[in-house]
Amino acid sequence: MEHFEPDEVPEKVKSKKSKDDRSENHINKSVFKDKKLNKLWEKAEKSGFDQKELKLLQQEFQHHQDKIDEYYAVLEKVDGGDRTSNFE
Repeated sequence: MEHFEPDEVPEKVKSKKSKDDRSENHINKSVFKDKKLNKLWEKAEKSGFDQKELKLLQQEFQHHQDKIDEYYAVLEKVDGGDRTSNFE
């Protein structure tokens, strides 16, 4: 970094640095355990849905999260807790 002028910093370094520099004011607004569901939820909140639509969507997402949790619980029972055994 010391070899670049401030306006010459490569984009990859800028984006990595901005991801690593989290402010103390950052609040984890994760609603779901699944990262993809959380990303979709954030997009839905920003897209302009009204509160009734958001509530219905949240119920659908929660139903999907429950199914994901159920899948992993069954997978653990079948594999005896070792999920990598099928991939070797």
